[in-house]
Order: sequence, then C-alpha cells, then structure tokens
Amino acid sequence: MEVLIVRTPGMLLPEAVGQSDLLCGWTFVILLALTLALAVVFPRVGMLWLLIVFLSQPLHLVVSNAFRRKANTDA
Repeated sequence: MEVLIVRTPGMLLPEAVGQSDLLCGWTFVILLALTLALAVVFPRVGMLWLLIVFLSQPLHLVVSNAFRRKANTDA
C-alpha cells in the first residue's frame, strides 16, 4: 500500500509528506525472500521457516535505530 501512495503523490495528504517509511516494507520483503530460500534449500523443516517473518517488526526497529544513529553521528 505504501508503494502505491508513494507512486501517486496526489493520494498523499500534505501533512504526511516525508513520513513514509519504506524501510519497513523492504525489511519484510528481504525476510520473506530469506524464508522462501530457506524453505527451498531445507524442505524438511517445512512451514516453520515462516516464523522468521514474525521477526520483521523487531528487525525493522533495530535497522531503523542503526540508520538513525548513523545519521546523527554524520550530522
């Protein structure tokens, strides 16, 4: 949904400009691709690899804090 709003800026409210967090979407996409790759490589584990997707929010918080710290030290 966020990609749709970013591609069509007319749908975005003026006070919400600059508040989109694309890092959250990319974190989920990377974890989902990792889950798919692990499920193909190690099929005996089965659907348990999908539990990795539940780590998307905590991982997003860690990555965003790391980027925020780096931005603060560079400034």
